[in-house]
Amino acid sequence: MLDVYGQSTANSANVQLWDYWGGNNQKWRIETVGNYYRIVNVNSGKVLDVSGYSTADGGNVIQYEWNGGNNQQWSLVFAGGNNRWRIVNRHSGKSLDANGTGNGANVQQYFWWGGDNQKWEIIEVN
Repeated sequence: MLDVYGQSTANSANVQLWDYWGGNNQKWRIETVGNYYRIVNVNSGKVLDVSGYSTADGGNVIQYEWNGGNNQQWSLVFAGGNNRWRIVNRHSGKSLDANGTGNGANVQQYFWWGGDNQKWEIIEVN
């Protein structure tokens, strides 16, 4: 589950994986921005952002206040299977990627190679 570290509401707080426990720091709204989306954390109101406008593999993913930058805009591409999606950063063209599987594993961007760590399930919650 995409999780903002420590339930932070601060700019630049890290995004990581964590088992779902229902916290608002694990809930995200997907909002249309033209032909792209911004992904907004329910707890902080901040958006999923690639830090420093990085275009590199391993560029860190954080939350940051919305400023309309292309590094804060994402496309959703169906990746097949059971409701699996590739989440692609507009600025870099790289995919949202989990660098590990356990609690605290970092979320980054990385060149799409089709790994399960790059496929995300979007689940509606109340």
